[in-house]
Amino acid sequence: MKPTVRSRIAIRLDNGEITETKLRRLTETDNEYVTYLEKLAEARNQCERLRIRYESYKNLFDARRAF
Repeated sequence: MKPTVRSRIAIRLDNGEITETKLRRLTETDNEYVTYLEKLAEARNQCERLRIRYESYKNLFDARRAF
């Protein structure tokens, strides 16, 4: 999804006079893109926490089943 969001911002910013390098820099520093990356990082963090919690419960269940 990152390339899609970046492309949408690039289309919005492109006026035909900006070089590709400058357009890429502008796109990657745009507030919308930065906000998207922050939300993505938060979602990954939440996913990792939930995965660890799931693994913990799974191990507990397996340990209790063994007795």
